Amino acid sequence: MINSHAIYIEKLQPDYKTVFKKIRDYVRACNMDEIRNEEMLSEVMDTFLSAQSEGKPVEQVIGGDLRTFCRELCSNIGIKSRIINFLEAIQPIFVCFAILSIIDLIKMLLKLSEGEKISFLTYRGEYNIFAFLLGGLIVIIVGYIGRFFVRRLVFTRPDTYKKLALGIRSVTFVIILAAIIFLFNGTETEGTFLWISLLCCTVFLTAYRFITRQSRQYKKENRISLLELAAPKSNIKTEIEEMEMNRFMKLNKKNTKKGKPELSFDQFLEKEEKNCNSWDKRPSFYIFLTITSTVIGFIFTLIFGGFEGWSDISVFIAVLFFVESVIMYGIYRFVNTGTNARQSWIKTKRGI
Repeated sequence: MINSHAIYIEKLQPDYKTVFKKIRDYVRACNMDEIRNEEMLSEVMDTFLSAQSEGKPVEQVIGGDLRTFCRELCSNIGIKSRIINFLEAIQPIFVCFAILSIIDLIKMLLKLSEGEKISFLTYRGEYNIFAFLLGGLIVIIVGYIGRFFVRRLVFTRPDTYKKLALGIRSVTFVIILAAIIFLFNGTETEGTFLWISLLCCTVFLTAYRFITRQSRQYKKENRISLLELAAPKSNIKTEIEEMEMNRFMKLNKKNTKKGKPELSFDQFLEKEEKNCNSWDKRPSFYIFLTITSTVIGFIFTLIFGGFEGWSDISVFIAVLFFVESVIMYGIYRFVNTGTNARQSWIKTKRGI
């Protein structure tokens, strides 16, 4: 399963754990796609857990030479995996530029609705795709350089390789950035034709989804929940049990202080079930929060800053609503994970 090794790492003995972390850093520094990366680390974890249970020392498992073990482990990375790795690195750049291009498209349509004469073929967006890609590629190149040194420093400087790799990344980024500023200082760039921006983003994202379709299917079938990543399954039930029983005792202590009768355990379970099914646990609550926060943000901006026209208003609302939606969706997923665990506990206690 994706990231399954993250669940079991705490089960490793100190010597196994230290070696596994170095292997993990080396593997992640190799330019391979995410699925191949996770499969490889999960295989290593299975081998380590099996050897540990048999009482074998970690040196015996890796053949006494960590460098050779890591190199052999990553020796069969195919060109397809490297291409997918590059596409995974550059994909966020195109996603961001696609969002900005859509915003430019909305602005253009609003200008058309206000009576301006605009040709779609000659309309330029606010952003230059080549400058945007150049910035993103710099980050990717710096990342690759950092990975290159991690793969070497993990053996020669095992105690400080992460700090050294970070320092190398920082210096490389500063040098490249200084060179670009020196070469292009004072050069003004026009925004790219909007239709070219939209076409480039559409072609890349379509190709990316086609090439990575098997990887996405694999992730979907082998995804691990947030709750599973937080702790081993054996501990999740224990934590929920302790949390709920502490809540049960606190409620009865509070009732005793107020002179109220104590709750029976069945009454407590009914109360917890109602709490799990309350409105603030439902998707509609988070949709309401998204709309409300967007409206409040719009009102405050209108009062204290104002807008130049309907196009600015529309873009502001669209961007704010999108950001709020992403934030609320993340919060809902987190809360929903805990709610599902509590509901499962309630059913267990009722013998359902």
